[in-house]
Amino acid sequence: MKTFTILICLSAMVIAGCSTPEERAARRAAERERLERMFASACISYGHEEGTPSYNQCVAQEERAYNNERRIAAAEAEAQKAAKKARKVEREARQMQSDRDFDCIISGGVPVGGSCL
Repeated sequence: MKTFTILICLSAMVIAGCSTPEERAARRAAERERLERMFASACISYGHEEGTPSYNQCVAQEERAYNNERRIAAAEAEAQKAAKKARKVEREARQMQSDRDFDCIISGGVPVGGSCL
């Protein structure tokens, strides 16, 4: 479900870049209708009758759950991006230390604790 949600969001962003404001508004409305039908279908399948308070509560709960899944997916994507950046910074730091040690040895020194003696 998370992958599907991310795919939908990415597809929407790509498509949005090549359209007019009216087309984007129409797509947002169509997506909203699709989601409302999906929430309604789920609640009906749970046994709620359309128009009842329990049905309305179910639809609202389904929407909250969907929005929470989207937020979690976005947070996970950000966390993965941050972790990737941290790994890159760590690799670069190790490379810099290795370069300093090499330069120290080449110049006749001995690398000790980040210093060249």
